[in-house]
Amino acid sequence: MSTNSAGFLVILEDFAKKYYCKDLAKRPSWEKTWESLEQILTRFDPHALGGKLEPPIRFNPDRTLVLYKMMFRLADEYDKSAKTSGHRLIFLCDNVNKVIRVLLVYQKRHVKGNKETQWWERMIKDGYQGLP
Repeated sequence: MSTNSAGFLVILEDFAKKYYCKDLAKRPSWEKTWESLEQILTRFDPHALGGKLEPPIRFNPDRTLVLYKMMFRLADEYDKSAKTSGHRLIFLCDNVNKVIRVLLVYQKRHVKGNKETQWWERMIKDGYQGLP
């Protein structure tokens, strides 16, 4: 968890840690990768992330809670882009309370079946209540 006075508080949820994050944590570069991701999310600006951030997936009626999917690469994957690495994270941005909750961190090989979106939607639906 990290924060700064002008940015977002970033919380890596226990559900995310319990599932695929623990697999990624076995990689030597995970700690450095997570530190970078925390810094990016602490200073979160959807317009500054270009090709790494997909358009908002869902939001509540007043658009204060927004669900995003972001691509990233591990720190030691010099030959890959964020998109080609297959690493993804799903997070909820609370613009009122300035909190980002990382709900799921995974690699495309973790996906069961051939429909990635349906898979992660089922994962977060099972793990979290009250999402937009």
